[in-house]
Amino acid sequence: MVTLTLRKEIYQKSFVEKAILAYASIARIDVTTKGDYILCAFRQCTYDENLTVKEFENYLIDLTNNGAR
Repeated sequence: MVTLTLRKEIYQKSFVEKAILAYASIARIDVTTKGDYILCAFRQCTYDENLTVKEFENYLIDLTNNGAR
C-alpha cells in the first residue's frame, strides 16, 4: 500500500473525490484527513502502485488547475 499526502491548502477535497471516482476501476483509494492533510491510501492497483499514485497526482493537478479557472 502506498499513501499520497496532499495539503488541504493546495488541493480541494472535492477535486480529490472526483479523481478517486475517475480511478475507481484502476485502484481502491481510501481517504482520511489528518490536520492540514488529505491522505489517499492506494490498494489493489491494476498497475504498479507507485506509477498509479504518480498518474493520480498528475490527474489531480490537472483537475485543480482547470477548476481554478
